[in-house]
Amino acid sequence: MKRLRLILIFTALFSSLDAQNIDNTSKYFIGINPIAPFTSIPSQFTNLYLPLASNLETGLALNAGIMLNGNIIESRVSIGKPNKLYQLFQFHFGYNYYFPKNDNYTGFYVGGFIKYYQLANKRNDIRNSSIIPYVTLGYRIEKQKIFIDIRLNQNFYAVSWSSQKNTSINSDFHFSVHDEISPVLPYLSMNIGYVFKNSR
Repeated sequence: MKRLRLILIFTALFSSLDAQNIDNTSKYFIGINPIAPFTSIPSQFTNLYLPLASNLETGLALNAGIMLNGNIIESRVSIGKPNKLYQLFQFHFGYNYYFPKNDNYTGFYVGGFIKYYQLANKRNDIRNSSIIPYVTLGYRIEKQKIFIDIRLNQNFYAVSWSSQKNTSINSDFHFSVHDEISPVLPYLSMNIGYVFKNSR
C-alpha cells in the first residue's frame, strides 16, 4: 500500500505540472526498460551481470515523464524478482538536461536522479531499503511518436536501513555494487516508448 501511495503522489505531481500549463509545447511519454524482464531468468549471467545493463531494474520496469523547453522530468518504477528468494522494488525521480538545448528531444543529455530501492527477503520478510542519488549521461532518439533512450547511470551515495532488529541507518559513498569488477561502475539502461503531445 505504501508503494501505491508513493506512485500516486508522483502521478499527482505530473498532473499538477500539466494543470499549470507550463509550456504549450510540452510533450509526455511512457516507456519500458526492455532488458529488465530478462534479469529474472534463473542463471548466473541474468541474475548477477545482466542487471548491470538494466540499471539494476528487474521485472516490470516502466518510465514516464514530461518534456518541456528541451528538458525532461521523469519518474521510473520497477518491481520484480531478481531470484526466487528476493523481491526488488524501485522508484526513481529526476531531471535530464539536453546539451545543446533543443526542442526535438534527440541528442545527448545529463541529469540527476534519486531512487528508493527496497530488497525484500520473501522467506523471512526482512526488507533492506536505500535512498540513492545518481547521475545520468545518455542519448535519446525520437522519431515521430517513438523514442529510444540509452543511458549510463552512476550511483554516488546511499542511505540504507533494514527492518531487521538491532540494525541502524548507515550512509556512505556508493559507486559500485561489484567492487571486485571496479570501484566505480556505472549501469547501462535502454528505454523505449511512446510520445504524445499536450493536447491543449
